[in-house]
Amino acid sequence: MELLKIDLYDEEIFAFTPLGDLIRLPAGSTTVDFAFQVHTQVGMHCIGAKINHLVVPLNTKIKNGDIVEILTSKKQSPSIGWHKFVVTTKARNEINGLNFNQAKNHPYHQQNHLTSLLHCLIQKLGIAYRNLV
Repeated sequence: MELLKIDLYDEEIFAFTPLGDLIRLPAGSTTVDFAFQVHTQVGMHCIGAKINHLVVPLNTKIKNGDIVEILTSKKQSPSIGWHKFVVTTKARNEINGLNFNQAKNHPYHQQNHLTSLLHCLIQKLGIAYRNLV
């Protein structure tokens, strides 16, 4: 284990799950990157992390040889703020995809969509829009 703590590559780090599985990540990776590397659903529901048995924030960078445990909750979903500190493409793409879907379901977006549909319907019926205002 001590040998793995030596910086073998400047651009990669190696961390362990609590069960001893080795996870390879780019240098500068955080606990969120680790969570998505373990499994997409672990990343989607992570609420916190422990590094070497100490509770740390999600934006904490992992070092070679760290033992990382991810804390999850079924009610948790990724935050747009995670983009500020994730490094891996996998984590970034998953967060992007979820936030895009959430934006489409946001009430403001739905209201604009309904307004557009109403405007088209009014035009098709031949009603002057200014008469309704």
